[in-house]
Amino acid sequence: MEVIGYEWGAPTYLNLDAPDALAQDQIAHAYSRYSNGFPGHVPYDFGTMNDKVYYVRGGMEDWAFAGSWDPDRVVQCTPTTY
Repeated sequence: MEVIGYEWGAPTYLNLDAPDALAQDQIAHAYSRYSNGFPGHVPYDFGTMNDKVYYVRGGMEDWAFAGSWDPDRVVQCTPTTY
């Protein structure tokens, strides 16, 4: 599989768009057009990890990105040792 996948791959947000979905889509589209400039390559498919690959329950990168938009689900870390 060759795909330009970007964050938003958590099941909690399965049917919702990221707040910056338009920007993410435009950047991925530009990457796809750029990849088409190499001999023998076609434009890469692109989209969210939910749409193009699959959602991941507990994936760190996707959860961190989605959680950054949802302060009610984010709890501050308070370690007792360092």
